[in-house]
Amino acid sequence: MASLTGMRRGELLGLRWSDVDLERHTLSIANTRTNVDGKAIEGPPKTARSRRSLKLSAAHVQVLISVAQRQDHLRTLFGENYVDSGLVFTDDHGRPLEPDSVSKRFQKAVEKAGFTVIRFHDLRHTHASIAINGGEHIKAVSARLGHADIGFTLRQYTHLMPEHQGLPADGVADALFGTEDSCDQTCDQSEVGMQKAPSGKGA
Repeated sequence: MASLTGMRRGELLGLRWSDVDLERHTLSIANTRTNVDGKAIEGPPKTARSRRSLKLSAAHVQVLISVAQRQDHLRTLFGENYVDSGLVFTDDHGRPLEPDSVSKRFQKAVEKAGFTVIRFHDLRHTHASIAINGGEHIKAVSARLGHADIGFTLRQYTHLMPEHQGLPADGVADALFGTEDSCDQTCDQSEVGMQKAPSGKGA
C-alpha cells in the first residue's frame, strides 16, 4: 500500500476501516500513528493538505480485501484475545503496530530479499517517481501525496518529468505489478469482480 498510494508510514498505521470505502473505491486519511519521543501517538494529520481522500484502484482494493479477510481469520482464531482496534494494519492480535518496528522489519525483509536496502519512507518517493515517469500530471501526484503545495512537488521531482507528456499512464499499480485490470485514478466496479468487503468493512 505504501508503494501503491505514496502514503506516509504514520498515515498507513493510523488508517481505520471506518475511513475506507471499498464499494466506492475511496480512502480518507484522517488519522496518523507516529512516534513522539519514543512513544507511539495517534492523532489527526498535522496539515489540511495531509487530510485528504484517495481514489482506489483495483489493485488497492484487492490488497485491502486481503487484509480484511486475514483479520477476520485471526479474529476467529484468537477469539476474546483478539483486540478490535479498528485499524487496517495491525499485529496478529489486532493491536496497533509500532512505527519504528515496521521500518526495521521492512529493511530486514528488503535485505533478505537481496535488494538494495532503503528506508520505508523511500517507498513514497518510489511511488511518486513511477507516477511522474509514467506521465501522470504533477498536480495529481502532489495532491495524492498531500504535499503543502505543488511547488514543493515540482522542486522534488521536476527532473523526472518526461519532455513530452501524452495521455495519462495506466497507473502506478500497473507499473509495479503489470496488471491489466488496475488503474490509478478511477476504476469501474467490474474491474474488481464486484467483490464485497468482508464483515461489512468499508461501509
